[in-house]
Amino acid sequence: MSLQIKHSMLAPQFKDQSREQLISILASSTQTSKAKNTSTKIYWNESFYGLSKSKIYTDLPEDKKHEILYQLNQKGLCLSYFIEKYGLNYGAKMVLSSETVEEKSLYTVFGADEVRHRLLLEPFIQMQIPDNIEFHPLLPLLALTLEEANKEATTFVIQVVLEGFGIYHYANLRDACQSEELKNAYTEILKDEVNHHGMGVCLTANKQMTTETKQQITELTSKFVRALIKTEWTQQSVEAAYGGFSVKQKQDFLKEISWQEQMQLRVERLKALMKKVGFAGLVDDLEAKGVFQIN
Repeated sequence: MSLQIKHSMLAPQFKDQSREQLISILASSTQTSKAKNTSTKIYWNESFYGLSKSKIYTDLPEDKKHEILYQLNQKGLCLSYFIEKYGLNYGAKMVLSSETVEEKSLYTVFGADEVRHRLLLEPFIQMQIPDNIEFHPLLPLLALTLEEANKEATTFVIQVVLEGFGIYHYANLRDACQSEELKNAYTEILKDEVNHHGMGVCLTANKQMTTETKQQITELTSKFVRALIKTEWTQQSVEAAYGGFSVKQKQDFLKEISWQEQMQLRVERLKALMKKVGFAGLVDDLEAKGVFQIN
């Protein structure tokens, strides 16, 4: 009987009264200190999203500006939360797929790290967690990779590319965060992400890959790059508060927040990452396909 791998991003929480006891056991087992309740609802300010440069945003009433920041903050935290939940089944898949005791051991620890990360983030999530994974284009692709990619392609795409980019992303979140407790949580998470990325690089370095694996890597990486470019949370949040944009207003807003420059920096970091770990040929292939084009 074959085992079908499914992502765990929508796994429900334990419902009965023993949940708090289970959480305490998890926290103790993973040596996670539970964050205190915090009254700070805005963890990242206007400057983090480039909104301080936008006249469209700064002209809005204070209550609408607060709601925009709150929504952007909480969506970002929910994205991190879903990614850490995903890591549970990712670790399980890799334990089952690995052949050596060292790899199986490393991926068992990997899964425990993801549990700890989720516990560190949960206290800061104040909005209703989305009940689907369509709210960010990255999440359905994570599910697709887990369920359909082979072991080698999964390792490269998740641990080398995405966790490599995640180190940069989480470092930005930590450095700009206005809550010391949440900043400390991201510092703890980053320590593990560096190890996860390094492990992926070690496992894929100088490895001979089949034609099928190369095809999977190219296809999945191209989809992830496009997903990271086309996220429009900032524009969508401001537009909703503003009451809708005309085509020109949308163009003006994206120019005000330097959206083109932000996405170009993201693309350059992704290309530099792939070249650094020895996959310059993949960058060339993606360039030829127009994957890195912003517009």
